[in-house]
Parts: sequence; structure tokens; C-alpha cells
Amino acid sequence: MGASDDIRRQVELATRQGVPGYGVSLAVDPVGANRGSYSRGQRFRLTFDSGIVEAYLKIHCRRGRGFEQDCLLWAEEEFRLLSGLHEMAPSSAPLAVVKPLVLIPSLPGILLERHPGVTLNSLLQRGRLGLGSGLAAEELRGIYRLAGESLRQLHGLLAEGTPLRMKLERFEILEPGLDSVLAETEGMLDHVLDNCRADHRAVVESAYRYARRAFLDAVERPFPRVGLHGDFTPVNMFVHQGRLTFFDFVNFHLGHPLEDVGRFLSYTRFLRKDPLSPAGREVRPLCEAFMEGYGLEGWRSNPVLLLFFQWAMFRTLSGGLRFQSWPWPLSTLYVGAMRRALDGWIAEGMGLP
Repeated sequence: MGASDDIRRQVELATRQGVPGYGVSLAVDPVGANRGSYSRGQRFRLTFDSGIVEAYLKIHCRRGRGFEQDCLLWAEEEFRLLSGLHEMAPSSAPLAVVKPLVLIPSLPGILLERHPGVTLNSLLQRGRLGLGSGLAAEELRGIYRLAGESLRQLHGLLAEGTPLRMKLERFEILEPGLDSVLAETEGMLDHVLDNCRADHRAVVESAYRYARRAFLDAVERPFPRVGLHGDFTPVNMFVHQGRLTFFDFVNFHLGHPLEDVGRFLSYTRFLRKDPLSPAGREVRPLCEAFMEGYGLEGWRSNPVLLLFFQWAMFRTLSGGLRFQSWPWPLSTLYVGAMRRALDGWIAEGMGLP
């Protein structure tokens, strides 16, 4: 019996033991599989006496010795987090998250209800080379505004002292502090400096040092910590009938709320790396719509947000430049696009979009 058969058997056992609100389990049918960086998954069609449910099994996995127990804790933490958010989300519209069905500790994994629609990232990629039908600019701005509103509510539900935060207290949630954030930023900065044009290095370092000083002058100590998505990008949200649904909280941790904001703005800024992207021409109005939804006034001159935005830009650039080891021509195309994005950002003064 192969691994996939074993997984199916464990899903059958879990669903027979009961999935709240769905009745008696009658059948479990595999549909397909995929693999991500920190998880692998299997799609299933579940048949209950109440009807059919399309489901996705997310199995937490990390490479390396000693991660097995951590994977179980991460799976349980994400399940409890999603359960709490899904329970509270109907009264906190427009926030929506994928619905968790059951935790399967033996894998360790989470069985989730599959969500209709496509990722926001897929919508942003449409229209290149005249292929596919992208959303109208006004519709896309509306989705971005909704993303900002939803993120603000997510942070509110996960602020210190809230019922959901208290439910999660038994988990050892990662909580990087100010020194950790700055050390990580400077480590990624060094990688970017090693790979950018020689005549740009002084400009990049000077812009970062200015942002760092302004950040340290403005940031609260200790800075406020809320529960963060941790990878808040268009890749991790579904769009369906004008509604956004967040998923993949595997990088959930406690930190400054503007970390999630800076990450989302940075991802949007990188749409400009592709000159054929219609969405790339809408970066500024999209960012404005998102920030309008989030409700932060004067955000373009906010030194705390600027630092987290630079942190996110360095993170993406540093990660993207690793693809120099890819086979030609993919390495040339991808790294070239990342360097064009860096050059364009430097030309703009390395500020917020």
C-alpha cells in the first residue's frame, strides 16, 4: 500500500469519527495532489449523508532532524487559528478565511473545505500578451480595498488580550523583536548589495540607513504586536464573486501590524517587473485602494511602514536573486526581471509605491 493509500485511509478514519455539521461520512475519493515549500496536499471529494464536500488536505512538513514534533504543533496552531477566525469572521465581515474541517494529528495535517474562485495573484497575471481576461481596473481596486479592510479586521481579532489570542496562548508562537527585524533586514540588504549594479550600491545603502534612522526615531518600544498572517500576498487569497478569502497561515507569528502591510505593498510593487502586465501599470492606484481600506492616513510618509516595506522588498529581491542557479534561459529571464525591478525602485528613491 503506497503513501497516498495510507493518507486516504487516515482521511477516511478522521471523517468517520465525525466532521461537525456534515453528518455521516459515506465515501472519500482522492482527486489530485500538489506540493509547496512547507506543506504538501491532496484534494478529496468527501461524500456525507448531508451532501458532497470538495476538500483539501494540507500536510505540514519541514525538512531536517527534529522538525517532526514542530510540524504537529504548527498544524494544530494553524487549525485552532483558522477555527477561531472562521467562527468570528461572519460577525466581522468582510473578513473571511478558509473553513477547517478536521485536524489529523497522525499526518500531521488539516482537512480544509476547498474554496471556489481563483487566487488574486492569478487575476493579476491575466491579460499578459493579450491572453486571458483580466478584471477591469475599477474592479481590481475594489478587491484591493477589500483586502485592506479585511487585514485591518484580522489584526483587530488577533490583538493582545482578544479572545482568540488568549485561545492561542498555549502555543509557542514566534515573536521576533525589533533587533531581530533589523538584523534580518540588514542581512538581506547585504545580499542585494552584492548583486546590484556597482553605481547603485551607495544609493541603496544610503536610502536604507536613512529609513532605519527614521524608523528607530518613530517606532514604539516595545512595538505593538498582533497576530500576523506572515505571508500576506495575493498568492494567499481567493477571489470569488467579489469576496476575498484568506488562506495559508503557516507563517503566522506575532509582530508589528505594518509588517503584513509592507509585505502586501511590496508584492504589488513587484508587478512592475513585468512590462507586459496590465496590473503593473496600476500599482499606485492599487496601493492607494488597499491603504484606504486598511485605514492608515499619511501612509506614504510613515517611517515605520517604510522600513517594513524595504524589509519586504529586500526579502523578495534576495529570494529572487537565488534563482541565478536555475538553468538558462529561466535564470537569465527571472534574475533580469528582478534586477529591472530593483533599478526602477532605486530610480524612484526606494520609497513607498
